[in-house]
Parts: sequence; structure tokens; C-alpha cells
Amino acid sequence: MENNNKLEGLLLGAATAAAVGFARTDDETQRRLRHTREDVRDVQRDLRDLTNHGAIQRLLMFVVQDAIAGLSIANPMTVNPTLTPSAVAQARPDLASSMEAAVAELSFPPKAGNYTANGYIESIGELTQLFTVLTFEEERAFLQGLAMGKQPTAGQKLQAYYAANSLMTALYGLNLTWQQYLDAWHRLFGVGGVTDDHRSALKAPRIVGIDPTIASVVALGSTDVGGYPYGTYNTDYANKWRITVSGPGSPASTNMFTVQFGTEFRVAGPGGALQSYQPVVISQDTKLNITAVTSSGFTVKTTYGLNGGQVIDCGFATVAG
Repeated sequence: MENNNKLEGLLLGAATAAAVGFARTDDETQRRLRHTREDVRDVQRDLRDLTNHGAIQRLLMFVVQDAIAGLSIANPMTVNPTLTPSAVAQARPDLASSMEAAVAELSFPPKAGNYTANGYIESIGELTQLFTVLTFEEERAFLQGLAMGKQPTAGQKLQAYYAANSLMTALYGLNLTWQQYLDAWHRLFGVGGVTDDHRSALKAPRIVGIDPTIASVVALGSTDVGGYPYGTYNTDYANKWRITVSGPGSPASTNMFTVQFGTEFRVAGPGGALQSYQPVVISQDTKLNITAVTSSGFTVKTTYGLNGGQVIDCGFATVAG
């Protein structure tokens, strides 16, 4: 009996110790669970604050994603390790072939792309093309070429603004084709001998329809007029002539002759199509009037009667607007 009492005492003590130990373990477990729940609540709060932050909200805007997508196209492709050397050819996208149509349809605000719920691209937006172009070498080189070595003054910054803004103002008033702009750049830089035909002496104007009261009309220059001190360089824009009146003289208001341009004056009309253009012609001599101006030439008329054998050196300037 005594042994049973001892055994019961031992078991009761062990059970009591076990119960105390379990209670302590449970308390520790509950404490850890409470801390874990608090940590989870903190994380949830931090995630909620993060996702509601303005910077993150702006990153989720479609136009911002469009810009990031455009830059990501230029990201170098990674090559997985292989037994033999390997390379991934990353082709630069050809945007130039479709640029004209895309630019004509640009709008504000920019047309945004479409994205799936997990951020994958379904269709690109307008800014995707812009930011892709900004990764190209020539665009980066041009933009970096605008940088100067020193901080600009207020006046220099205004000069840069005036130059850019006045250029845009001038372009807004034009309706030229791509080829006409290319020709204009070539003329500006004198590249490849490209010139304005109206400035070329190789395509000089000529005299037609001379009235019988006029003995001759020749280009005023040493080539055609012996002893004349200056060379001959007639163009559509500026041409000089020596007129010799016939023996009987030329009455007032006589259509003496017509100057035919070497090249017809034409400008881009609506839609870029070339159409005939009537320039303005000015006479250097008040004895002569300009009449019947067309895109192909003009007629010279006497203001008053001219004496027989009279010689007149005159010049005409053509202004094409």
C-alpha cells in the first residue's frame, strides 16, 4: 500500500510538472502567435500604405507603363550557360517605315496601351514608341549634342527657346513634302551640289516673243556684250538685259518681249501636291513696266515711247514669297 502511495505521488508530481510545463509552452506558443498576428497586421498595413502611395500609383498608370515598356525593349537579352559559345541576336525594331502614319495620329493625352491584371502587355500605347526611339543611338547622340560645357545664362536659355519656338512657328505655316524639306536642308548645307533651280545660271531664263520695234535683247554680261566689265549670271530670281530699240522707235505701252523662266515656279498646295505659283516681278528701270506675270514668265512693256537706236540696260528681280 505504501508502494502504491509512493507511485501515485511520483505520477502526480510528474503530471503536475508536465501540466506546468505544458502551460508554459502553451503560453509561449500563444505569445508567439500573438506576435506573429501583430507582424502580419503590420505587414498588411505597410503593404496597404505602399500600394496607396502616390509614387506606386503613378507607376501603375498605363501611360507610365507604356514608357517603361518602350525602354524595356532595349534591355540586353541574357544568354543561358551552354557547352559551346552562343549569342542572341537582338534586332533593332524598324520604326521609321511606319513613323509617318503614327506621328499623324498622335493625340493628347497620349493613347494608352492595354495590360492584363498581372501587368503583361496586350497592346502598346503611343509613349511606348516614343521611349523606344529614345533608346536609339542617333536620338541619344542628337540630344546629348545639345549639351554645352558650361551652365547657360538666362539670355542663352532664351536664345535656345526662341530658336526652337520660332522654327516651329515657321513650320506651322508650311505645307511641304518630305522631299522638299530634304532639298531645303541640302541647299542650306550645300551638300551634293543640290541647288534651287531658280538660282541656277545653268537654268537661266530666256527671251521670247520680241516685238518688231525692238532690235535685240541680250543678257547683260561680258559673254554677250563686248567690253562689259561684269560676267553674265542670269537666273530666274535676278536677270539683267541689254535692250536695243529698232530704228523707228517703240511706242508707249508696247509689249516689248517676254522673259520665260528657266524653271516654272511651283509650290506645295493642299495635301502636298505641287501647283503653279505666280511670283512678284520688279523692274529696275522706271521706263519699263511688268505685265502678264505667270508661273512661267512675264512680259516687259514700255512705260512711254522709246527713241530709235536707244539702248537700255535693265534688270528684273523675281520674288517667290
